Amino acid sequence: MLAEVVKINLFDYDETSIAKCLPYPSLDKLNHTQSCELLEVQTLCHQLGSQNAIQLQIIGIQVTSPAQHSSDELRRTSMLWLRSQACQCCQNLIGNLLHDLMNTHAGFQKQDSPHIVVLGAGAIGGYIGGCLAVAGAHLSFLGRSKMQHIVKTHGYNLTDLYGRHAKLEPTEVQFTTDPSVLQKADCVLVTVKSRDTLAAADLLRTHANPNAIIISFQNGIGNAEALANQLPHFQVIAGMVPFNVVTLPNGHLHCGTEGQLCTESNALLSPLILLFEKAGLPLQQHAHFKEIQWGKLILNLNNAVNALSDLPLKEELSQRAYRQCLALLISETLTVLNLAGIHPAKISKVSAKLLPYILRTPDFVFKRLAASMLQIDEKARSSMWEDLQNQRTTEVTALNGAVVDLAKSIGVSAPVNARMVTLVQQAEKGLLKALSGRALLQTLKQVPLAS
Repeated sequence: MLAEVVKINLFDYDETSIAKCLPYPSLDKLNHTQSCELLEVQTLCHQLGSQNAIQLQIIGIQVTSPAQHSSDELRRTSMLWLRSQACQCCQNLIGNLLHDLMNTHAGFQKQDSPHIVVLGAGAIGGYIGGCLAVAGAHLSFLGRSKMQHIVKTHGYNLTDLYGRHAKLEPTEVQFTTDPSVLQKADCVLVTVKSRDTLAAADLLRTHANPNAIIISFQNGIGNAEALANQLPHFQVIAGMVPFNVVTLPNGHLHCGTEGQLCTESNALLSPLILLFEKAGLPLQQHAHFKEIQWGKLILNLNNAVNALSDLPLKEELSQRAYRQCLALLISETLTVLNLAGIHPAKISKVSAKLLPYILRTPDFVFKRLAASMLQIDEKARSSMWEDLQNQRTTEVTALNGAVVDLAKSIGVSAPVNARMVTLVQQAEKGLLKALSGRALLQTLKQVPLAS
């Protein structure tokens, strides 16, 4: 028997209709970038609308009946096709359009949105949660009173290097310091610093429903495992955030680097896939997640270098001496991982094994070989730099310290990473100021420092 077919004609959607699905204030206030994006979206819509029935069925514009395919499945299929056909910016915009078209069309019932609580509403938590809230998620933030005051006054202003500009007014943000909000959570995104993982576990154990899904979007290697050990009756899923978010004045959170959120594979994530994709933050699931975590940690080794440079990421990485420091740290880490039988996944466009060689090249060569590594917003800095500026304890023990700990566990040492831990800890105490690339490189090559 032939399946019922729902047809949506994209030719019916003019510039104004399409713009309503995009995160723009109004058509008469578009900047040049937004105008180009709108033109690209409109052009692609008309291209899609002119394809044959088979092609339209692949992207979800012409679809079989809801009895055979859920809107979630159609959305995922659509995004898979779009990723092969459109630029990143256009993927997100068209993806939002497809979502609105499918969910407002007869035959698709919108399911109740799960209640998500962001535990640790700092830069990463605020940005991810804010993007989800803009996309319509039922979401609450649980954070500190200082951030609550900022959000209650200014709301959230969310931007990224691709031109995202989304605004949440104070009245649109559910922000609290009361952990009882966890009682009604269907999903908790843990975005606290590694040093606060055990405290977060205590809050979850006391207040959260054991049926809630816990996703650890934290730096380092062992946070999800630590949560799982403390919360044996909860489902804890490891996650990874590849991009940097810098906190700017008045509730402005800016994502200055690229990358897609990753989690370990788990069927329980299915109700969240659509929400994250609509927010422009699609989840990539991986079966061998430990390799993903170590691949991300290798990139995060630059956090300490950036913090001690006191420079924006792009400026720091443009200087060979700082890159040589990072190359030392990565080379040592790769040696330790090899001895431990761990094979880090490729997270960036460059393999981890090639990174030290590329990082050591002269500036003019590096800019040609690794142009993608310098596709960083001018405002971007590491979270460790931000911690030092605010006189907070950093995550250096969860990053460089993780390499030192792994080395000890297999009977070897990691002196370069150990020195970096000591240097950052001295900076935390105010005993060390910004270092030039040459000074830092010379220090890392010396004998271990006294704590």
